[in-house]
Amino acid sequence: MTPALDRTGRGRLGVYFNVFAAAGQQPEAMVAILRDCAVVLRAAAELVDEGGGRFAVFFPAALDNAPPGDYELRVAASSAGRQAAERTGFAIAQ
Repeated sequence: MTPALDRTGRGRLGVYFNVFAAAGQQPEAMVAILRDCAVVLRAAAELVDEGGGRFAVFFPAALDNAPPGDYELRVAASSAGRQAAERTGFAIAQ
């Protein structure tokens, strides 16, 4: 699972990633955005079943009122007792 996003932006942040699960499993995914270790946004992500155990996630994060600065994106997914998590940084421009 590797999240993809623009590193610098303003307004809406589009987050895209894939989750893979064993056949017949329905994974769950969460998206969190932090600034200075404080949670700015946390929400469950909607997974789209693309078949073959692959699920796509596109999460539009509304950051219109977020002040400029450095942030961290964290995504986590779980299925059948297994977990995966990734994080990456990005900046909100003035």
